[in-house]
Amino acid sequence: MENSVTRRVYDKAPVWLQNVAVGLAGLKMYQQRYGNAIFKEAIEFLEQSLKFSKTEMDEYREEQLQILIQHSYDTVPYYKELFSNAGLSPDDIKHSEDLKLLPVLMKETVRVNGEKMLSCDVQRRDLISVHTSGTTGKPLSFWWTKEGVAWEFAFVWARRREGVSFDDPFATFNSRMVVPINQDKPPFWRHNRVLKQTLFSIYHMNEDTLDLYVRMLSESNFRYYAGYPSAIYTIASYMIDQGLRCDSVPIRVFTSSETLTDWQRRAIEKAFNTKVDDSYTNVEQSVLLTQCKYGNYHVNYEYSIVEFIPIYTERDITLAKVIGTCFLNKAMPFIRYDTGDCVEIKTGDMKCPCGHEGPAITKIHGREDDLIITPAGNVVGRISRIFKPGMPIRESQIVQHEDGSLEIIIVQQSGYSRDTEEQLLDELSKRLGDSTQVRFTYTDLIPRGKSGKFRAVISHYRPSKAWLQTTHLNG
Repeated sequence: MENSVTRRVYDKAPVWLQNVAVGLAGLKMYQQRYGNAIFKEAIEFLEQSLKFSKTEMDEYREEQLQILIQHSYDTVPYYKELFSNAGLSPDDIKHSEDLKLLPVLMKETVRVNGEKMLSCDVQRRDLISVHTSGTTGKPLSFWWTKEGVAWEFAFVWARRREGVSFDDPFATFNSRMVVPINQDKPPFWRHNRVLKQTLFSIYHMNEDTLDLYVRMLSESNFRYYAGYPSAIYTIASYMIDQGLRCDSVPIRVFTSSETLTDWQRRAIEKAFNTKVDDSYTNVEQSVLLTQCKYGNYHVNYEYSIVEFIPIYTERDITLAKVIGTCFLNKAMPFIRYDTGDCVEIKTGDMKCPCGHEGPAITKIHGREDDLIITPAGNVVGRISRIFKPGMPIRESQIVQHEDGSLEIIIVQQSGYSRDTEEQLLDELSKRLGDSTQVRFTYTDLIPRGKSGKFRAVISHYRPSKAWLQTTHLNG
């Protein structure tokens, strides 16, 4: 587990030793995710379930729902109390339609109830702590089980990475800080040889370094890329502007964790001459949507029960809220969980040409963070991860103004102090360096956008880089 001491030791270590550390972390990750019998069993099941008829899939989902409801009622104090107050028993929830007898579970409810939502039937040694970065700038902490982790990554390989194999070398672009922020010379990546993975830093991309990123991608035989669309787009957009090409083309680019925009997709597919496969899920394990070859997203029915609550319909598209009930997490079950995100669904009889049963989802309105530009020219995404679990913050937002300075807007909770500010400044420094001007603003409420969607990172800064789009213009 990383702390300030291990971070300082890692940052001062030579590159070869950092690669060793990344490899050791990769070995632990491999054992936790893939190196167990549960993963193998889950993969086998997911191969079989592709052949399920609609009736067989419905029967499986109802069976899993009844198991989940009984388990939650018997072992989770929050649900025991919820059922009692509502005058319900597990026998009242037999089918997915019956879930509407229960209230929608909100993020704040999870925060307030904490330990009451934890199953007493799961041993502490089998729990794995996880957290989200929070759609309103406040992280949410909860628990997975070891079994749930193995199932999660079985879904990754069985549903989200079609066309590639486990042994293929690949490149990732995510928020892991594998390269010290003050490093100004290559390499701006580290190697996890256990998983044949090269982790590229998303915090060192600028006009002086992007040629090196492109050269590394060209000289390496990466079978595929995976990561944040904003980071992969930054490289792709630079390549197009500079007329660069990648000599070693990946067969796929897999994006997740952010909303993939049309302009990001076009740039990535043009630069790398390959197809982008996007997927949508969340750390809460409440929903998994994967994209078919026709560009529509579909529900993975073995993963969870997903409800789409209509907001409005316009022409042949319905905008709907996404509510999920997951089968994987027996430690802290989320039943009818409000993801905070919305989707656009084709209405009427507009079935997807791929033949998938259920709704054809054309667009996902999820996390839409703008990119931040540092004085050094680094293009940085997912900066909202500076907010950590346990911080006494109700809501937060990061705004980059026209002059390049950052404003951190905070709705405080009891216990907020100068120490909290210092912690946030330290987290910013790890990602941006020390040259960005930062100020804090405190308020009682952070306004939502025109669509009502909260945006955690907003940029008003317009860089001279004509090739780079940093903001979600329609937010």
